[in-house]
Amino acid sequence: MVFTTHTDNRPGVFVRVYEGDGAHTEENHLLGCFVLDGIRPAPRRVPRIEVTFDFDSNNDLVVAAADRGSPGKEKRMSMADERRGLSKEEMERMSADAEEHYREPARRVAAKKRLEAYASGVRGL
Repeated sequence: MVFTTHTDNRPGVFVRVYEGDGAHTEENHLLGCFVLDGIRPAPRRVPRIEVTFDFDSNNDLVVAAADRGSPGKEKRMSMADERRGLSKEEMERMSADAEEHYREPARRVAAKKRLEAYASGVRGL
């Protein structure tokens, strides 16, 4: 994923890594964070910070952030399975909660359409 800055001449960016399926960060579990500093000063929205997620041969999550405009400016963070804070059951529960959250608007729309159809039928009597 590619991100950018929101203010002019930022000397660095703060990268936070979360685990979970929630739509908002507070609904997820913070795995770790790091600072990519020394990026080239530029107006906001100009820097292109590429963040990648991968697994190494030990199945540890590796997160890397690199400034495309500053060659060689990259920072990595590795997290072993035991450092990741959520159990399989917790991840499944969070995933189910997130799925339910996304299905709720569809249920409301369907219920509204049924109510409108019913009201239209009642008016026709």
